[in-house]
Amino acid sequence: MKPDLSRLDASDWQKVLKYRNLLQALPGQSVLVDFEIEEIEDIISLSEGTPGKENWLLILRLQFNRFAAVFAGYSIAISQIPWEDQWGGCIVSEDLESVLEYGLTSEERWRLKVPLVMDHGGENDIKKLIRDYIKENLTI
Repeated sequence: MKPDLSRLDASDWQKVLKYRNLLQALPGQSVLVDFEIEEIEDIISLSEGTPGKENWLLILRLQFNRFAAVFAGYSIAISQIPWEDQWGGCIVSEDLESVLEYGLTSEERWRLKVPLVMDHGGENDIKKLIRDYIKENLTI
C-alpha cells in the first residue's frame, strides 16, 4: 500500500520543503546531505508552525533507508515576512535515532511526541528513550 503523502501538497508544506536551505551534519558526519522531494516515501510525523513562534516540522522516511528531519518557517518574530525570506533546514541520515536526537530541539521533540529525558523520572539516556519510542510507535 502506497503511503498517503497528500498532506504535503498544501502550499505551506511545499514551501517548507522548498526553503530547507540550511543543511546540518550529524556529529562525525563530514558531508552535508540533502534529498529530492521525489525521494519521500512516507511521513513519520509532522507539526504545523505558528506565526512568530514555532517552526513547521517534518520527520520523513526517504528512499534508500534514509530519514530526514525538516524544519522551516516561523522562528523569527515577524510573521508577515514572505516564505522566500524565511529560513529552514534539514538533517538526513540512515539512522532515525540520530535524526530525532540531533535534528530536533527538545521542544520540537515534545511537539512531535518523541520522549524527553525529563519526562521519565530522571532517566538520562535519550538514545534509549528514542529507541523505545521508535519500537512502540513506528513501523520501520
